[in-house]
Amino acid sequence: MALKFLYAIVAVLIVVVGVQMWSAHHNYSYLEKGSLAQSYGASPDKAKVTVLLFTDYTCRLCKDSNASIMQAVSEKSDTRLIIHPVPQGTALSERTARIALAAAKQGGFIAMNELLMRNERPLTDDLVRELAAQVKLNGDKMLAEANDQDITDRLNRVSAKLPRLGVRGVPTVIFNRKLVFVPVDAPSVYSHVSQLIQKVRS
Repeated sequence: MALKFLYAIVAVLIVVVGVQMWSAHHNYSYLEKGSLAQSYGASPDKAKVTVLLFTDYTCRLCKDSNASIMQAVSEKSDTRLIIHPVPQGTALSERTARIALAAAKQGGFIAMNELLMRNERPLTDDLVRELAAQVKLNGDKMLAEANDQDITDRLNRVSAKLPRLGVRGVPTVIFNRKLVFVPVDAPSVYSHVSQLIQKVRS
């Protein structure tokens, strides 16, 4: 009887672990393969390292560390970065994330991401048009599409997946689905990201 009970416990554990592994794979697949329009660096077939960055355009540390993360990734030809805007509860935070994802529809996410990270001015419609023009995007189209349902769905799906991946806030960086790095100050970000890229490559 005891042996049968033990077998039952083991079977349940195997099922639980299996479900968790499948869930994690499904979550990462969406955040990686389903987000190519938000990627920078090596193509998926050449990337040995995939870096996921969860960020917010109104977060001071996110803005200050963005350039260092981009630089660290750009120096590794086999590394790609996928950026996910994660609004942190304010109207401006959500509006900026929506503008970035609207830029992705025109193939200009990375360029707009850089401008939004550097921007310190109020994000008016006129400013959106101005920034879009700088990177040869259609600002009026971005403004019109920013509230599309597919962008709402994307923001909601990403937000729902974060707790399951151990993401508790922004900025958070995940390397090859293994290492999670949460920056605490901007000056050390470049060296930490470079070291962690090297660690998962070796």
